[in-house]
Amino acid sequence: MPELQNSEILEEVKDALSEHLGVDKAEIKEDSKLVDDLGADSLDLVELTMDLEEKFDMKIPDEDVSKLVDVKSIVDYVTSHKG
Repeated sequence: MPELQNSEILEEVKDALSEHLGVDKAEIKEDSKLVDDLGADSLDLVELTMDLEEKFDMKIPDEDVSKLVDVKSIVDYVTSHKG
């Protein structure tokens, strides 16, 4: 798998969020909070985590999921843990 740049990771994350949460991709910003701004609930977060793990071929431990509170934190996490 070729190295993804942050902008590509951001677009992939936005795609996943839009798909799982039914939010228009254009409304998703880097500082959008998953629960407060995008309306995610605990089930959404579980499904999103599984999707991100598959999409980026990585494992996200349960203790790290709670740190993923906004779009930027997801992008930063994937950037630092992929590969």
